[in-house]
Amino acid sequence: SVSRKYSAYKASKYNTKEIFIPQAKKQEFIHSENRAEMSVSIKGETTPLTGVCVKIKNMNEIPKENIKETFQKIVDIAENNKACTYEGHDSLVFLLLPAKTKTMHNENNAIKLANKFSDILDYHNKVFKNKVSFGISVENGEIIAKKHEGVLAFASMKNFLVNLKKLTSSSNGEVVVSENVRKNTSGVKTEKTPSGEGHKVTGTASEKTNKFLDDFKRRNRF
Repeated sequence: SVSRKYSAYKASKYNTKEIFIPQAKKQEFIHSENRAEMSVSIKGETTPLTGVCVKIKNMNEIPKENIKETFQKIVDIAENNKACTYEGHDSLVFLLLPAKTKTMHNENNAIKLANKFSDILDYHNKVFKNKVSFGISVENGEIIAKKHEGVLAFASMKNFLVNLKKLTSSSNGEVVVSENVRKNTSGVKTEKTPSGEGHKVTGTASEKTNKFLDDFKRRNRF
């Protein structure tokens, strides 16, 4: 309730005791080893990060079992690359934090991951009758984060999640990155999106997408 959230806010502002109030527990759709959850109230230092968002725009039209295995493959790849996973109703958000990745510059790695996610979803659409309409984005930002019972509790700062999801809405199957991300990458080719929201990735000098997709298809059976 609003009054409960306000009380939590006052407590976090004036009390020295740390408070963690997770949002209402939702049904876990995928298995995550590095799960992240939004917190209503959390205290701590802000940390910079790079986020990747994958949104299924027609989620209500897709049988859940139809997309579950594909989502799980995306999560496994992200977490193998030290990302934390925040699961929404129709989206997955992957958080790349310097404390886990051991680098302050996660933009190039985030774009590589985003391209792999795009390949997986394209392959999904070749295999399944029910096609997914999806968007993928990469954005830099800041969060307050702290581990709580094995889960990364976090609060978005300066509209980080809002900006990330806004970029995703401007994507139609391609990877869209913010201006801030674009400026901090190397060897990434981009062009402005038609809507003017961010830049779509048109190619990377280091990534061998076709080889990855061939390997992926050999290793996995849908």
